[in-house]
Amino acid sequence: MIENQDVEFKSTWKDEWLEWICGMANANGGIIYIGKDDKGKTIGVEHAVKLVKDIPGKIRDTMGIITKVTAIDEGKKTYIVIEIDKYPTPIYYKSKLYVRSGSNNFELTGVEQQKFILERAGKKWEDILVPEATYDDLSKEAIDFLEKKQKKEVV
Repeated sequence: MIENQDVEFKSTWKDEWLEWICGMANANGGIIYIGKDDKGKTIGVEHAVKLVKDIPGKIRDTMGIITKVTAIDEGKKTYIVIEIDKYPTPIYYKSKLYVRSGSNNFELTGVEQQKFILERAGKKWEDILVPEATYDDLSKEAIDFLEKKQKKEVV
């Protein structure tokens, strides 16, 4: 197994991994393994029992979502598995929107954030009304396009 869009390995738990959980929830969902190196080899994690109790609460309290968190014993080493579902609505962590892409995690800002929110709502830019806009604001090309589109829909 290798790191990819849906799989992430972390050697230890850090609260900053909550951003990664948020990113996965906003992408395809996925699994984060705590106590594995970058190649997926089990190195174990300290305080696994306490982490299994604490991590779900941190996720719920900061993002409002529930994840499955389990400890797995492998020989004398224990690692943690965090299973994250894909969510149909945007999930925020500390008022920021993160999305996983490949094996990276990105904070969405500006136009990318707006586009993401619209897509999750099933909308496109052209669906958004601009209350101040008037007929005079439209270009001749836009009017021609809309007239052709309307004719096709009527037929």
